[in-house]
Amino acid sequence: MSVLVLLVAVVLAVVVWRLAARLRDLDRQVRELRLLHREIEELRADLDRGLGVTRAHLAAVAAGEPPERDVILRGAPYRDVQPAEALALYEKTPGLFVLDVRTPAEFASGHIPNAHLISVDELEDRLGELPPKDTRHAHLARAARTGSGGA
Repeated sequence: MSVLVLLVAVVLAVVVWRLAARLRDLDRQVRELRLLHREIEELRADLDRGLGVTRAHLAAVAAGEPPERDVILRGAPYRDVQPAEALALYEKTPGLFVLDVRTPAEFASGHIPNAHLISVDELEDRLGELPPKDTRHAHLARAARTGSGGA
């Protein structure tokens, strides 16, 4: 009888050991799936951003203001505006929404009158504060930050 109990105990131990091994394997597979999910979501976000840039470029073309070739090749979602053109736009558009994406210290050292400060680090969290998409607005940044914002 004790041999039978010992045999059942050994069989039970083997079954528990195999179940534990399978659980470890399943846990590893779940971690891999979560990592893949994160990578897929990052790729989806990159594709959405790229599609948004393409749409912005097409809208500019449709409006008769095609972006320059280098802007398209860089994938920039904005077009660079030279200071003289920006000043003309500012003067002829009374309700122009001017967005300044510099730091508060840079903003305090001088800014366009009535500009709205939302630093580039806060921009994603504060998108709801921007006017509707059909309203013109300008983005400002120092030249050292090309890629973070445009003029």
